[in-house]
Amino acid sequence: MEEIIESFRSDHETDCNLVTASSGKLTAQIMEGAPFDVFLSADMDYPNWLFEQGLVDHSPKVYARGSLVLWSITESLPPLMDSLLSKNVKSIAIANPRNAPYGRAALQVLNNYEVQVSSKLVYGENVSQATQFLISGAADLVFTSKSIVFSQEFRDLGHWKEIDPKLYDPLEQGAILISEDSEDARIFFDYLFSEKSRVIFKKHGYLTQQRIE
Repeated sequence: MEEIIESFRSDHETDCNLVTASSGKLTAQIMEGAPFDVFLSADMDYPNWLFEQGLVDHSPKVYARGSLVLWSITESLPPLMDSLLSKNVKSIAIANPRNAPYGRAALQVLNNYEVQVSSKLVYGENVSQATQFLISGAADLVFTSKSIVFSQEFRDLGHWKEIDPKLYDPLEQGAILISEDSEDARIFFDYLFSEKSRVIFKKHGYLTQQRIE
């Protein structure tokens, strides 16, 4: 999003402020009247709920589809499902499934594999915080987003394996326009679906709507 915002600023000479948190937390803030113009969620459930409750006027659109990966930064620990059961693995980080779609996806994977590791799970508020548990050494493995391991900060760190997408519900990520009266907000919302944005999403490990179709 930082790269898309920078591209948008360059094209439209309009400034944007980025606020990050779990999708559930941001939804709660919107319900309380937080002055956001556009909401980008890691799933479609939260934006759809806001629309169904009449808190926004237009239905959300899928701007990208995410992918779940298992990541290790320890050379001797391969990012494989069998590694989850290793006695050398004391903790496995996931995003909180109550608020974060990537956390729900991780639980679906564990249930589909019938892997009993609930005692090893540590929860981050969102997928970014769960990833920090791995980086800080507080977790041995993390279920995280492909976009994070594609980032400039982490792309050369450790090794990861993409999880079979058949093992979890599609991580279709939704955007919704909140400020109907803001022309700048509407222009930015449309920009999310432009060719320039699609190139950036792809670069960072996402499937775009064009490729999904």
